[in-house]
Amino acid sequence: MSRICNCQKPPGGGIECPSDSLAICRKENGECKGYCRRAPSGLDAVELFNWVLRIVKEDNRSLSATLSNEDQQILSTKQFVKTYFDGRQVVVGFDFPDTDEISGSEKLGVVEV
Repeated sequence: MSRICNCQKPPGGGIECPSDSLAICRKENGECKGYCRRAPSGLDAVELFNWVLRIVKEDNRSLSATLSNEDQQILSTKQFVKTYFDGRQVVVGFDFPDTDEISGSEKLGVVEV
């Protein structure tokens, strides 16, 4: 099953990715930009969550980092609002890769918030 991410309206739009990929859509400056990132194999659930957050939040977090309440909220809602120093905001939406398609990964559990 493919992974789909849709941007908020306006402008709408989105992207469809292969099932083993993270679907990401960024609403920035009135445009929707979507892309796919293939998930690495062999990650356990926490590592996969941190890999997703590394991409979504654009930071260099460790794959073994403890998930904060904010992280769990982002993973649960599949949305993150990034505010830059100049006040600009980017809304990032995403859809998890299907872990059945990723060799060596344990099944993702539901993130409780």
